[in-house]
Amino acid sequence: MQATTAPSNVPPFQIVLTLIGTLLLIVWLRHTALDTYWQQTRHRESGLAPFSQSPLGQMGSEINQEMEEPFLSLAGWLDSASTRMVTAANILLHGPVSTPSTLPSLAMSSALPASVSSVGRSALAINMAQYAHGQPVSPALVGGRRSNDGKIVLTQKDKVLFIGDSMMQGVAPLAIRTLQREYGIASVDASKQSTGLTYPGYFDWPKTVKTLVPQHGITTLVVFLGANDTWDMILDGKYERFGTARWQSEYEARIADILQYAQNNKVEVVWLGAPAMGKDKINAGVPTLNQLFERETLERHARFVPTQDIVGSGPAYNKYRMEGERKVAMRTDDGVHFTRAGQQKLADAILAQFQLPAAAEAQ
Repeated sequence: MQATTAPSNVPPFQIVLTLIGTLLLIVWLRHTALDTYWQQTRHRESGLAPFSQSPLGQMGSEINQEMEEPFLSLAGWLDSASTRMVTAANILLHGPVSTPSTLPSLAMSSALPASVSSVGRSALAINMAQYAHGQPVSPALVGGRRSNDGKIVLTQKDKVLFIGDSMMQGVAPLAIRTLQREYGIASVDASKQSTGLTYPGYFDWPKTVKTLVPQHGITTLVVFLGANDTWDMILDGKYERFGTARWQSEYEARIADILQYAQNNKVEVVWLGAPAMGKDKINAGVPTLNQLFERETLERHARFVPTQDIVGSGPAYNKYRMEGERKVAMRTDDGVHFTRAGQQKLADAILAQFQLPAAAEAQ
């Protein structure tokens, strides 16, 4: 006997009204998220700003926040459980890794010897010579966690935080694996695609750093941003063109916010410059970003690592790089991201900023 289905008695207009009502409810509750997402992806106004500022819009935001809290608590618990599982797996695979009860650098005296002034005067000349030859820029510091050649000294008591956009997402896992497997140094990968410093309403990196550093006991920070930052900003409700004096001042302040927080909390920083890009609109802004990255890192005693010669050959974009007699693809077809070879080159460049414990000590 063939089964039959009862015809639907719901009128079509009622289905349409239900769909429209559902859509309006979503917009009412999630208009802030929709607005920031639109700005981040379209780089122009969504038209929702007046509604967001209205009493009705604010009420929707408050209700949405109350609805989100249980899910955020669950997500936090799952993240904590995931971290514990990863730690347990690493112990099973690589043996126990000692962790500090407090940040080891906090016990160091903040007082510098009298010779620091003369060292500081010569540091800029050394830095500029290094940068001119495509080498990582680093101030020569006395004491602290720096070696004689300015590298950041890492031990098994340190913990490294990797932050950045989708460029970092392919690089961080390679560096983290080497740090853990070969040196017993723990790390946290917080990189997140479609993020940067231009749209803090969408994702706020300075705020995130200030949360993750104390939460995980971070002693070293590695930053790789820029793929999403060559766009206009929204300042005081109006768009500020990319590269204007005000734009640069605001962007530099956001870089400084991260670096100053790190400096205040004795966290060493490695900041990677943006590479040449295969998309003209982005590549035109790369020199501006790198100028700001370099200037702030120099001023605040972080290590700046130019990447244009690591995965290319200067400011002009090139998908390939000569490795000996071989022509090796460093970039993917989108002109922004990296092949596995490019990711490994950048991971190696990050590791080169550290003085790592001898292999025997790390066992």
